[in-house]
Amino acid sequence: MKNNRDLFKSKRMLKAMSIGYLLDEKGDDYGNCLDILYKEYGMTFFIIMLHNKFERLKNLTKKGDPNFESIDDTLKDIAGYAILALLERDKNKD
Repeated sequence: MKNNRDLFKSKRMLKAMSIGYLLDEKGDDYGNCLDILYKEYGMTFFIIMLHNKFERLKNLTKKGDPNFESIDDTLKDIAGYAILALLERDKNKD
């Protein structure tokens, strides 16, 4: 049983790291728009973005075959936005 648990932990860490790399790549593409939008709208920005991603996820699970991004891509985006929101909140605590 311990081997399965260790394997799950390793897979979880790899998935989290891959989302971190994805955030880095997208951050390079988007520049500092996150800072600008968070300063202007606060957590409302993240609420809207997460809402859009959850709506997309609902549609993808009903529809199936996506035109562009997959269910996995959408789930990664949701995790990414949650991480970014936590980081923005941390910045404002300092």
